[in-house]
Amino acid sequence: MNAKQMKKIRRLIKPIQVEWVRSLLNEEEAEKVNLSNIDTMLSKQTHFMVKGTMHLSAMTDRWIVKYLKKYPNITCYKDMLGIPELKKKLDLGW
Repeated sequence: MNAKQMKKIRRLIKPIQVEWVRSLLNEEEAEKVNLSNIDTMLSKQTHFMVKGTMHLSAMTDRWIVKYLKKYPNITCYKDMLGIPELKKKLDLGW
């Protein structure tokens, strides 16, 4: 992929993760989440095993990049929810 496009994609990762974490928390706790502390809020485990197959965990950096490449029109978390394939995976937690 083009370096300019990848730079654009990498800049979208943290804001999308912040929106996602804020959607899971109540208003009081959601205000505490920002770009500088999002790494401490997310799990360090990036993969999980199901029936002997390793999968990427949802909303990790690599998982978001994978789907931003596939759907370049995504700019925020709400856009991700508009895509049925992603909505299903986010609802299942992977």
